[in-house]
Amino acid sequence: MSAIRTALLVAALSAAGAAQAQARYFDIINRGGDSIVAVAASPAGAAAFADKPIAAPLQGGGATATIELAGPGCRYDLRFSLANGRVLEYADVDACRHRGLRVAAAPQRASRPAAGLAGRP
Repeated sequence: MSAIRTALLVAALSAAGAAQAQARYFDIINRGGDSIVAVAASPAGAAAFADKPIAAPLQGGGATATIELAGPGCRYDLRFSLANGRVLEYADVDACRHRGLRVAAAPQRASRPAAGLAGRP
């Protein structure tokens, strides 16, 4: 009986470790002029956006928040709702290659590929 309990415990710990290994923590830096009031993420191209909690609106000029991106993939589409009602979408963000994203002032077209922290939008 003890061997069965040990095997179950090892299996449970392995599953928990695998789930935790898939979670990525990703920094959002608001370099735009408007506050970000909501953040949502979807696996790239899936259009299955899920809200990501932020403690308070991210003021423009450099406010930051960290969100959790769970799942086995690296690429995500990110959607940012601004206080002025506009929505920005950054497509195909590589969360494995970059640890965060600088959200710039809203361009003429509100949807564009993301450069991540390695590049400047």
